Amino acid sequence: ISQVLPVGWSLNSAFCQTNNDIKLAEKDAINVNLSPNQNTLCIFNNVKLGKITLNLKTLGGNGIFDFKAVGPGYSDFNITTENGSGSNTQNGFLPGEYSVLQVTPEGWEKTKDTCNSIEIVPGKDYDCLIENTKIISNPSQKLKIISTFGLVLAGINVILAGQYSISDL
Repeated sequence: ISQVLPVGWSLNSAFCQTNNDIKLAEKDAINVNLSPNQNTLCIFNNVKLGKITLNLKTLGGNGIFDFKAVGPGYSDFNITTENGSGSNTQNGFLPGEYSVLQVTPEGWEKTKDTCNSIEIVPGKDYDCLIENTKIISNPSQKLKIISTFGLVLAGINVILAGQYSISDL
């Protein structure tokens, strides 16, 4: 006796019982010999697999970020951000503990991480977020300040509304 599982499910355990004889599953199938008019009860215990999606946000630029995945069946990956975001989704996770570690590239600082401890429970998909901020370390790069309302300090307009670079201030 065997079963065909739909995508996203995994066999957790199975057995068949005939009178006092119990047979356990061997590689998704159970061999049962029945006599005429004999009843057998078979139980297949399946578990819905989980999905992990890592959402990556960047502030101040785009980049290529490498990740080390921890947990059975979770593969290492990289994400290239575009317009300040990117993501990676992997499927087929049995219930358990997983995590992902970012290899933070030079010139970036990780500012948020909800991917350290991921607990997959049957049938639950998990989304986590990592944010990185670009570190401005090259003095030739200009920092721009865009102000719609201006900067007011103690009632005095310090910076009028407009667009400035550090060299203008």
